[in-house]
Amino acid sequence: MRPAAFVITAMLSTWVLADCGRKRIPLSLLIAWTLGTLLFPFIIFPLYLIFLIALRNRKKPGEIKSDDESIPVNADAQHFETELAPRRWLRLLPIAYLISLLSFGALRYISDYRSVDAHLARATHARLLRDREKTIREYRAALSLSDDAHTHYLLGIELEEAARWQEALTEFRAAESAGEPDAELPFHLGTILYALNLRDEAAEEFRKFLSGPLCSQTPPDARCSATKRRD
Repeated sequence: MRPAAFVITAMLSTWVLADCGRKRIPLSLLIAWTLGTLLFPFIIFPLYLIFLIALRNRKKPGEIKSDDESIPVNADAQHFETELAPRRWLRLLPIAYLISLLSFGALRYISDYRSVDAHLARATHARLLRDREKTIREYRAALSLSDDAHTHYLLGIELEEAARWQEALTEFRAAESAGEPDAELPFHLGTILYALNLRDEAAEEFRKFLSGPLCSQTPPDARCSATKRRD
């Protein structure tokens, strides 16, 4: 929705710019209306429409309206063309303005789409949809941009749930080395090491979990009693 809203706002701002140029509105007002519509479209654009209505009601009876501006009936054609000449550049300005806005917006949204936060957001969305492969892919893409302990941890959980034990172990070890503070990390490590038939290492991790805050709180975590039996 954000790119679509930006395109609509850019088109409204461009229309205001072109309309101000046709009506030969002073440059300061032209800039104010154009940039105001771009930055605050829901406020400035309605005000501009009201401004147009007020401007139309103030037109003199002796003027007729052309496609470009109000032309006096008795105006001399040569004098009019001379007066209009400095404003001819405004006919091309809206096109250049719109192209510049859309180019800037495209670069910004492409950059945002490839950012770490965007990959994490898509991973969260894919996880809600139970699309595990996409979730894993997005976490890996985020890690390629930023080596973060918690992202390693989240990726490890997805790999563990997919029973990809060795990959999950690698990610959990990376999270542990990077200082991941989650108290459940030893439990996940113990579960994976137990599945890989590394019982001694698993027992060590389970003891870390049992001595951690989740098993010392009141009431303790539901996994603590099962971990004690396994240990």
